[in-house]
Amino acid sequence: MPVTRENQPDITDARPRRRILFAKLGSFSHTNEHILEQLGIQFPDHEVEVFDVKDYIKRRFGTAAWNALLEVALYGPAVLSDRSQRHAFFFLTPFMFRHLSSAIGHAFGPRAEVFDFAIHAIM
Repeated sequence: MPVTRENQPDITDARPRRRILFAKLGSFSHTNEHILEQLGIQFPDHEVEVFDVKDYIKRRFGTAAWNALLEVALYGPAVLSDRSQRHAFFFLTPFMFRHLSSAIGHAFGPRAEVFDFAIHAIM
């Protein structure tokens, strides 16, 4: 029996849903929540997966302590005097960048390669 429009199987459901990775740094001024909401509105055919950097780091004391030492070594002891600077520079060390990149790769495994795009709302 030849395949016609009427008896053709619907292959659209067989395709995996398109995906967006949204890496964020906690919640500040509800900006990340608004971005997440807009991603859902603007890309309704995508699944948005969230990686919260702040939540991840809170559970890794050794990594956080080592990075704090590196932060002072790289940017000087002045970063300790101001909490907002300490917080901002903490996530700018090359060590933290590599660590978070690796963590995202491990957290999402092979799926990390198939995101349509990634949004990083870290700063």
